[in-house]
Amino acid sequence: MNVDEKPTFKPNDPITRLQAIRLILKEKGIVDSFDVANPGFVDVSPDDVGYEEIAMAAELGIINGKVNAQGKRYFDPNGKLTRAQAAAILVTAYDLKGTVPTDFKDVPKGNWAHNYISTLVANNITTGYSNGEFKPTINITSQHFATFMARSLDDHFKPMK
Repeated sequence: MNVDEKPTFKPNDPITRLQAIRLILKEKGIVDSFDVANPGFVDVSPDDVGYEEIAMAAELGIINGKVNAQGKRYFDPNGKLTRAQAAAILVTAYDLKGTVPTDFKDVPKGNWAHNYISTLVANNITTGYSNGEFKPTINITSQHFATFMARSLDDHFKPMK
């Protein structure tokens, strides 16, 4: 982006993993002056854009990253955030509690994200899709991430039951 360009919000575009972390840190008032340890992600170095935010999010326990075929941890900052990953990040970042039985046909109990998604449902942050799915593996759009985040922060944004 050119320095003179203003950032734009493209609600239907997928959000990247780094963008999501930046939004959460900014909302929490953690915006600069990071003094953090190297998180040990093989794809992020101190010279990379977003390194400090990624390191801070890792230090706060908001993110764990992914593991590649060689067993090494990586973050994938420009990768698109999935709906399941968004659930995990939001539950962790905002210390959301509680679970409810969910019957999303695409999120069985053995799924790594089941409890995170169940916690979002318990907190009235999501209801999933009308066809009974949560669609955990699709990329979350900027507008859906912003909606989930707003509902995590303020009950006024939650749908009426």
